[in-house]
Amino acid sequence: MREAAMIGLIELVLLCGEVSAGSHSLRYFFTGMTLIPDFPEFVAVVYVDGVQFVMYDSDRRELIPREQWMVESEGPAAWERKKIFTEEQEMYLKADIPLYMSHTNQTVGVHVCQMMTGCDLRDDGTTSGFSQYGWDGHDVLSLDKEHMVWVTPVPWGESIKNRCDRQTGHIQRLKHYLEVECIEWLRKYLEYGQRELRVVAPVVSFTRLGDSNRLSCAVTGFYPQAIEVNLWRDGVVIDETLSSGILPNHDSTYQIRKWVEFDPEDQAEYSCRVEHSGMKETLMVIYGSHSLRYFFTGMTPIPGFPEFVVVGSVDGVQFVMYDSDRRELIPREQWMVESEGRAAWERKKIFAQEQEMYFKADIPLLMSRSNQTGGIHVCQIMTGCDLRDDGTTSGFSQYGWDGHDVLSFDKDHMVWVTPVTWGEGIKNRCDRQTGNIQQWKHFLEVECIEWLRKYLEYGQRELRVVAPFVSFTRLGDSNRLSCTVTGFYPQAIEVNLWRDGVVIDETLSSGILPNHDSTYQIRKWVEFDPEDQAEYSCRMEHSGMKETLVVIYEPKSRSQVAVTVGIVVGVLVLIALIIVAVVIYNKKGRGKSDYNPAKTSDGGDSSSSSSMRS
Repeated sequence: MREAAMIGLIELVLLCGEVSAGSHSLRYFFTGMTLIPDFPEFVAVVYVDGVQFVMYDSDRRELIPREQWMVESEGPAAWERKKIFTEEQEMYLKADIPLYMSHTNQTVGVHVCQMMTGCDLRDDGTTSGFSQYGWDGHDVLSLDKEHMVWVTPVPWGESIKNRCDRQTGHIQRLKHYLEVECIEWLRKYLEYGQRELRVVAPVVSFTRLGDSNRLSCAVTGFYPQAIEVNLWRDGVVIDETLSSGILPNHDSTYQIRKWVEFDPEDQAEYSCRVEHSGMKETLMVIYGSHSLRYFFTGMTPIPGFPEFVVVGSVDGVQFVMYDSDRRELIPREQWMVESEGRAAWERKKIFAQEQEMYFKADIPLLMSRSNQTGGIHVCQIMTGCDLRDDGTTSGFSQYGWDGHDVLSFDKDHMVWVTPVTWGEGIKNRCDRQTGNIQQWKHFLEVECIEWLRKYLEYGQRELRVVAPFVSFTRLGDSNRLSCTVTGFYPQAIEVNLWRDGVVIDETLSSGILPNHDSTYQIRKWVEFDPEDQAEYSCRMEHSGMKETLVVIYEPKSRSQVAVTVGIVVGVLVLIALIIVAVVIYNKKGRGKSDYNPAKTSDGGDSSSSSSMRS
């Protein structure tokens, strides 16, 4: 019964919580039910734009925020008032259940009474609001706030409707709430979110783990949690893949890894495809290919956000960034500047500044063409090229407006293509610029490939594959076993804890963290019984090792025994480390660009976020 009741609540959220594009929503779901052992009699859940940000239930009787900043933004006094309001709703809903049972001639059984209320704020400034009651999954009452009456679709609800219609003061307050207060709260929550939350694009790597028969796609550092990752072979999705599931990182971002066994002699094309709100389009990383990408993003002014951002990436590794606040071309590593030379780097900076000027001029034009006069809007260009292991190449260039395609370059036919009617005038103007078209074609087929070859050459000279150092210990006299893996490069790695030859699913992870020397570290731990006689081990796979490394925890001596057939340490071929360029979206902030070198000591506990994200 508990599962059925919870499924009903989830279905209500899914069916009634939908929001159309170009709008924001605030939803309150109050659910009361007859007594079920080990299940709360009352639950309240609140969503902003479909993201749960607060929860309350009758067992804990606390208003639980998704993040502490939500309490701090509103203030403890306001948060306490919300708690009291929710407790009152619990009392009312519990009192309603016997009334509904009486009206429906029910005396026993599991029954659920629900109230859903909320409002919507659209980008054009218009608003709407609603409030409705349900009983056992069926509508009972809904407020017609235009005519100030309640409506019921069931005959037995007529007497309840009539009683509610007589409560004119309550109807007036509810109408005011839906049209004024709810919208004010929604605006506040959106403002809080803009200040505190950010959309972070994932870091992706798709590599073969050492000399094994395993292809692994590691996706990390993304926020929010919702993501889709699939492995493909020759354009067909691979169903039989293994997954780590979505795990929390130390910095409130998330990670996931998917892998598949394959035949290294197989000539098929393997790819990892990732979809996330931090990226404009699906990212496809092909095993055995290299790519150069540039993302240009301009937007209407938003306080606290740069109006223009450029991100360049090689094989998904961000190697350069520019924004209109700092107006500097910022390399990922200083050797990138030294490899190209200061003069070449300065020319690239000037080019970025010119693009900033063009973008700012394009935004009013695109607003005019799309009949928009206000609001927040985003103009983007994505361009780049690919170099495959067989020597073949490809290139593309496309423009977007508010997340939709506007123009794409057909370099074979030397014309621009638009999928939108209002883009025809822009297309025709661009088609007449034959000189510009020739330059685009030359860039994509010649210059872009030359740059890509240079960047790969620079990377091969400067980067190396480094095998990890591993320790697997009990932390003091605690009940925690911790496996620390550090000093490895590239970032892609697999670490699992095992008990008597069976992988432990319920482990905690620090996520992959950067070290001061451009290597990485990760720590995984698990609670255990020190009296347990089972064999615990930490196993990892990395391209710097020929085979899986197994470190066994020895409880008596508190030492570890490393069991491995062989470890290859040294300079190997450059492994593609993928970092997806951050694509700035409407009303979405940017992540911090600075970080402190992560500590590698196991002397204290680490924590990882387990907050609910959507």
